[in-house]
Amino acid sequence: CIFTTVGGVCDDGDPCTEDTCDISGNCAFTDSPEGTPCDDGLFCTLDTTCVAGACTASAGNPCEDGDECTMTACSETNGCVSTPTTGNQCDDGDPCTINDVCTEGFCTPGAPVNTIVCGGESAPVCQLFGFAGAQVDCILRAAREDVTYPPMTGLQLTLSYDTDQLTLVGFFDDLCFPGAGCFELAVTGPAAQPLSSGHQVSVAPQTVDSWNTQGFGAMILVHVQDITSPLSEAYLSNGTLVGDPDMLKMRFKLKQVIDSSAPAEVLASGVLGSDEVPQNMSVTVQDLLFLSGLPSP
Repeated sequence: CIFTTVGGVCDDGDPCTEDTCDISGNCAFTDSPEGTPCDDGLFCTLDTTCVAGACTASAGNPCEDGDECTMTACSETNGCVSTPTTGNQCDDGDPCTINDVCTEGFCTPGAPVNTIVCGGESAPVCQLFGFAGAQVDCILRAAREDVTYPPMTGLQLTLSYDTDQLTLVGFFDDLCFPGAGCFELAVTGPAAQPLSSGHQVSVAPQTVDSWNTQGFGAMILVHVQDITSPLSEAYLSNGTLVGDPDMLKMRFKLKQVIDSSAPAEVLASGVLGSDEVPQNMSVTVQDLLFLSGLPSP
């Protein structure tokens, strides 16, 4: 007798069985070895292999595009569907920005990293610590390097902080009257008052919620009625601070316990000052103090 194989007679269509025909002419189906590659015929499954006799997909999304600012989904009917997102953290690929955020599907730059490598420098103007929930003030202070130097009458800068540690509450100043005491006033917002020096405070973004979302913002201090009015009369004399350097205060709420040995810092960068002429002045940040020098040539 001569026997020949009849192909396909014992094919059950299951990719995870090994189909055979025994000597009696009966079909025998046994599970394929674990991990055998298979195809379940679906578009939205990835890396399918045989597990306990069933074609099983591993974790994964075949439509994942690697874009942090899109949400991808897979549909057997429509294929890959991509939806732009807003508010997610992302990386714009620029090492000179931090806290980048998705906006309608695009990664928008966050706070500038003002290191020497990135064309600038930053320095702390406040070091804050305390118990979680405590409200603490960051006093912005300014002085001249020498009493013979002209006082600084205007200032613009960028301020940044770690939103995991700090929540900005607002910007304030104390207005004091002889014999009546001092009263705290808001210097930004709908009912904003000028500083005690007469300077207006302009911030961008305009709301503290937006500052707390991105962790940074810009500030400009200017006296719109008298550009000769100094922000501070304080100065250094042989390394000793003379006069009151306080300009205004930023109030923060601590989101966690912060030890004094590792305080949360509020950083200033992109600092530009001006005098009464007006002309630009050299301004540095030293010992938590904006220190103005001679006007720039």
